[in-house]
Amino acid sequence: MNPHEWLEMARDPRFIPGIYNYCDRWCERCAFTDRCLNYATSVQRGRPFDQNFDEDAELDTEALAEELTEVFQDTIELIRAVAEEEGIELDTEAPEVEAEMARDREAMEHAEEHPLTEAANRYIALVHDWFAMGPRRYRRDRDMLVEAALPAGADPASVLDALEVIRWYQFMISVKIQRALSSREREADDPEFWEEMPKDSDGTAKVALIALDRSIGAWGALLPAFPQRQAATLEILALLSRLRSDLEQEFPNAWAFVRPGFDEVGDR
Repeated sequence: MNPHEWLEMARDPRFIPGIYNYCDRWCERCAFTDRCLNYATSVQRGRPFDQNFDEDAELDTEALAEELTEVFQDTIELIRAVAEEEGIELDTEAPEVEAEMARDREAMEHAEEHPLTEAANRYIALVHDWFAMGPRRYRRDRDMLVEAALPAGADPASVLDALEVIRWYQFMISVKIQRALSSREREADDPEFWEEMPKDSDGTAKVALIALDRSIGAWGALLPAFPQRQAATLEILALLSRLRSDLEQEFPNAWAFVRPGFDEVGDR
């Protein structure tokens, strides 16, 4: 897809602007895939979004790097196409861009060291311990986990759904928290601009809170299904509850953020 084709697609009124900025990337469970530009362009490339934040997943890293390069290149070409149509001459020498990138890196480093991130990463480790298997083996042996819950009288479908929810959001919670923290630090560089604007930090924190709520619900469903792992499950639930409370305190306006499409009232 060339930049002009991409620009034409972006102008299609059926797409909800920015809906992909505050989603959980779980396209197969999303009711808005036909309204999402990111999903449409990924289908055009023959690579729908189906990869979560599982750092141990069986990814072809070279293919992923190639795809990211493609995305960045497409973005640059799109900007050039828009500028050309609008008669805007782009500044090819922009040393301030390098300074901006340095500030972004610094903000990310601060986010990585934040107690919220540490708690979210602790959760990742506890999930690994609870499953007693890496993500690759989980995908292979998850049916055995469901069967193990049957003696407790659990519903196989609800157990499988809970397992899938936990695995999907396991890494995303940490990723979204770090983005929310780093966005807030960058927003502080220009408080007047953001004073009356919806803040990316709040929107991203809301996505993390939703992921926490869904994960807490999933662990609650597993608690009676795996009585032999009750202590480990309760430890995880306690950690997630504290993390959720701390995240709400850190971002008190997160729940009020209106995510494009997902939280808007009325027909589109």
